[in-house]
Amino acid sequence: MKQASKILVVDDCPALITTIKAALRKEYCLEIARSGEEALEIAPRWHPDIVLLDIMMPGIDGYETCRRIRMDKTLSHTKVIMVSSGDTVANRLEGYEAGADDYITKPFDIEELRAKVNVYLRLKSVEELNNLKTDVLTLLGHETRTPLNGIIEPTELLAADEGLDDDERKMFAMMANRNARRLMAFVEKVISLSTLKSQKWPFEFAFVNLSDVVRDAVSEMLGKAHDMNIRIKERLCTDAPVEIDYHQIKNVIVSLLDNALIHSSTGSCVMVLVGCDDDKVVTSVTDYGEGFDPAFLPHVFDAFSAASVYRKTQGHGLSLAIAREVVGAHNAKISVVCTPGLETVFTIEFSKAAPAKVEKEQAVATCIPTA
Repeated sequence: MKQASKILVVDDCPALITTIKAALRKEYCLEIARSGEEALEIAPRWHPDIVLLDIMMPGIDGYETCRRIRMDKTLSHTKVIMVSSGDTVANRLEGYEAGADDYITKPFDIEELRAKVNVYLRLKSVEELNNLKTDVLTLLGHETRTPLNGIIEPTELLAADEGLDDDERKMFAMMANRNARRLMAFVEKVISLSTLKSQKWPFEFAFVNLSDVVRDAVSEMLGKAHDMNIRIKERLCTDAPVEIDYHQIKNVIVSLLDNALIHSSTGSCVMVLVGCDDDKVVTSVTDYGEGFDPAFLPHVFDAFSAASVYRKTQGHGLSLAIAREVVGAHNAKISVVCTPGLETVFTIEFSKAAPAKVEKEQAVATCIPTA
């Protein structure tokens, strides 16, 4: 299963919406907004890759909608293609001045629309990777200098061995090991995020019970929770069928639990839920720590974000950025709601797997002969 790129179609014409859906829905994940106001409500929480934006709409027009999209830093890489029945130079210039990347005229050729969408998706991917590389290079000096010093200095003292006793040698060896692991974790996260953003991660999807995945993740974190004197409470529904990469989603849940433990006070608890309805399976992780400034909410899942600094994490937001990419590759949604001083809730929403598919997958698995 390849991550479907997300396209927000903004138009008040039912016939055009139907045409675009028929042309793109098999390859892309579509959301529909029938006004500029609705588009500005959807875009910041959904983070579309491309916005197909009509100009003439009730309420604010496409030009103003585009200007407001461009003011949102979380949508800086989103590509805007304006769609209009007007084909004058003045129309195009006003669109470009508002921040549009391209312009297509009604009635348009479906193949031309597909071609433009593909071009701007590739361009967006390249820009995001280049931006990530710039952030990494900017941070590399600071992030690597401290652990490298923590490796070089103790190993030099060990090599000199000027009257060190066994306890001192052990202390310096552990210091070097701890800093080496910190540096390795940083490098591995950067590589993982780059691979995910380039959509080259080899996901292995299977039909599983999400409660089993969450239970496994909680088990992995119980030792750390015990050491911190924090309880992890579970409320998991019996049957929560999803089609996911078990290992990668487990890692996401572990990251959310680790984040929750870090920001919980001694003696408190972290709540983990799994629930489902007819269409969705939802899991959430809640901590009751100090939270963060709501102004940082749009940046929580951005690598090297101010929010990660505010919450005093050492990962520069990499774990949460990776979580967003992994969840997005499942065509699922991850979100966070924070009430400072009360609670912070991270939620992941999956599409519920069809029972027939789950039963077929289980039947096939039971028929595979073992060695």
